[in-house]
Amino acid sequence: MQAKNGIDEKLKSLEHRIDMLKQRIELQKVGPEVDTARKILYGLEVKYDALQKSNGIFIAEATSTKKTSSFSEEELIQKLGAIYWIFGPSYEETVSFKRYRIDFLEILPNDKLDWGCLMKVKVHIYENDKPFMMKDVAIEFWKGWNDSTEVDDIGISCNDTDEKYNNFHWFLKLAYTLAKTWNKYFQTVPLIEAKKSGLLGQCNLISGEQQEELI
Repeated sequence: MQAKNGIDEKLKSLEHRIDMLKQRIELQKVGPEVDTARKILYGLEVKYDALQKSNGIFIAEATSTKKTSSFSEEELIQKLGAIYWIFGPSYEETVSFKRYRIDFLEILPNDKLDWGCLMKVKVHIYENDKPFMMKDVAIEFWKGWNDSTEVDDIGISCNDTDEKYNNFHWFLKLAYTLAKTWNKYFQTVPLIEAKKSGLLGQCNLISGEQQEELI
């Protein structure tokens, strides 16, 4: 019953994000933002269909139904761009009997694009819902071949952390699922289109503002 409830919650979360993204696409209609958003929307709809047909069977994905921040959904969309559409406001996964949750806060300025970093996003990380395990750290999405927006590595950057977590072995599993989920949505998106869409930086799908560089 608990698994079925979890599936139902994920379906509701996906359905809500699908409806919101459709509305924003309809308002904008054309442009690089819409081209990328349509591909993300297709991926969300495929995931929704698979989840609906799973009959409660667990499907691993880096999404959560929880919204723990005080920001409105519109604020989250502006702060998180593509992160919000494909992951939602947070991500949960159980590793070695411990439940980890990543709360996505905002896309950060990115000074590593030329080195292959597509996006940096500020997060809080929790272990078993305890007070901050890691606060205000950056997760970095590193791409593979030159013209691709698929990622082959997820990094984590922080200035200070509890000695208990210094080796980051716990993050390897989380990073794998984050990368796998990202690639489901971006495997058909050319790099130049993603950059112009604004969804990798400060997102403004309605106004159609475009950014020539990731910021």
